[in-house]
Amino acid sequence: MLAMDDAVLNPKKNVAYIYGEGGYRIKEINLKNWKIRSLYMPRATWNIAFDEERNQLYLSRPMDFGFYVVDSEKFILKKKVRTGGVPRAICNLTGAGAVAVGLYIGNKLLIYDTNSFRLLYMIPACPKVRSIVYDSKRRKLYFTDKCGIHLVRIPVISGQ
Repeated sequence: MLAMDDAVLNPKKNVAYIYGEGGYRIKEINLKNWKIRSLYMPRATWNIAFDEERNQLYLSRPMDFGFYVVDSEKFILKKKVRTGGVPRAICNLTGAGAVAVGLYIGNKLLIYDTNSFRLLYMIPACPKVRSIVYDSKRRKLYFTDKCGIHLVRIPVISGQ
């Protein structure tokens, strides 16, 4: 049995990506035949998001001062994107061409372009950003931190 902390679905491939067991492995589970592939990570994972448009996973990692991008087709680590703080929450902004990263230590919500991974927006926050939810229809992002819940309207990002 797998100890699971969180999961995201890839409906095109009919797989689920999960992490658990202390977060040192990301697993891809084929939902038809239940075959499992594992990707070892050098540090634990705090949160995971899936970008269906780009076939990428985004992983926030404690004490790593960045988030990781995983190619979900090849199931390999592509790159680390530095954040300047400790990321906790992470959320793909479907249709916006961006990913939101909430810093647990660093008091910011960061928005990155998912093509170039260039920082687009830095939004002040209270300490300990813990969760992010995106409403793509209304282009509204909600996040929670030590001070409460907040709303951010996401502008149209160039090329989207």
